[in-house]
Amino acid sequence: MRNFEMTDSIAVAREDDGRWVAELPALPGVMAYGETEQAAISAVRRLAVQVHVSHVRALYGLTPRELEVLALFLAGHSSKEIGFRIGCDPKTVATHKVRLMRKTGILNHVELVKFGIRQGLITL
Repeated sequence: MRNFEMTDSIAVAREDDGRWVAELPALPGVMAYGETEQAAISAVRRLAVQVHVSHVRALYGLTPRELEVLALFLAGHSSKEIGFRIGCDPKTVATHKVRLMRKTGILNHVELVKFGIRQGLITL
């Protein structure tokens, strides 16, 4: 029997077999098991980000490369670093950013970060 307790917007409980289970109530079906409470919470957060990325891609029509550039930008990498990581010129990275910003209606990098937060792609 699960007795969920809310922690940081994630419901966590200990199963009868000693494993921890975490659920994200805002996204039904997103849940994960772990040997420790923290492991279960970390796993459900990773699953939630994957769900959010799929949603953003479908909703805005972003390409896999645009999503990759977005993720690296939101992680704090410069265009030069992103280009090195994905094997293209920094100017190409800038083109990907311009396209994804056009598709999402975003006008600048600050708004792009806010978009990432609103869409659940990053947390503060």
